[in-house]
Amino acid sequence: MTNNSSGDVGSIKRAIDSIRINAPYNTPKWRVVDGMSKLIYSKNVNAAIDYFQEKKNDTENYSCDEDQINELGYGLLYENKLDDALAIFKLNIQEHPKSANPYDSYGDALLMKGDSLQALENFKTCYKMDSSLDYARDKAEKLEAELKR
Repeated sequence: MTNNSSGDVGSIKRAIDSIRINAPYNTPKWRVVDGMSKLIYSKNVNAAIDYFQEKKNDTENYSCDEDQINELGYGLLYENKLDDALAIFKLNIQEHPKSANPYDSYGDALLMKGDSLQALENFKTCYKMDSSLDYARDKAEKLEAELKR
């Protein structure tokens, strides 16, 4: 059950508990982002995005959610793979256009790229979509102040 490198220990535990009592169980799902990550490093980000598009609707065998995509993007960002991170964050926006957080993440990457104006727009979009995300408002205000200088 752990051959898929899943970090979802809970689903593995539930499956083992079910097996122990001879009850039905679900095999843990493969994380699409794990396959994407391997493709980014062995090929390129476009191959990873193609893989995502191929697997995203196979919810019986694969899992992929907004947070997993975001985590992949930030991992790339911290490894200084800026263009790859931008592509992954952009994918996350395309897949979750009604969610605020991917806009903030894309803004962070744009800011690192030096595109302050587009970063500002994304921070504003994030905060406009969810006014409880004060960090996006704070980033927008700070960036606006810097741009006025």
